[in-house]
Amino acid sequence: MSFPRGEGYVSFDRLRVASLDYHLPLAFTHWELGRWLYVQRLRATVFGDAAQGQNTQGTGVRNYRNVGLDALVLFNVLRLRTPIEAGVRVVYNTTVRQWVIEPLAFDIRL
Repeated sequence: MSFPRGEGYVSFDRLRVASLDYHLPLAFTHWELGRWLYVQRLRATVFGDAAQGQNTQGTGVRNYRNVGLDALVLFNVLRLRTPIEAGVRVVYNTTVRQWVIEPLAFDIRL
């Protein structure tokens, strides 16, 4: 079970979560910048998360509803065979009407 994206983690006794993701390739680029960088692919994920957290001690119910986009780049550095994927996540929190931008950590594909 995953916590809604773009939110800081809060511990609940009960947590109901729903998520919808749509993954799509944007471009198979094959761009080169000399021997320094080779960009293989651009892709995106559009998502929506909803959650409801509740504590049994009566502290109340907290609702989360977020929508967003992950934009990712798959690339190779210095002609190494191992591709690396990195990107950015943009989340809109519909409850508080606030935008959140987060970097996505490197993912090394072996």
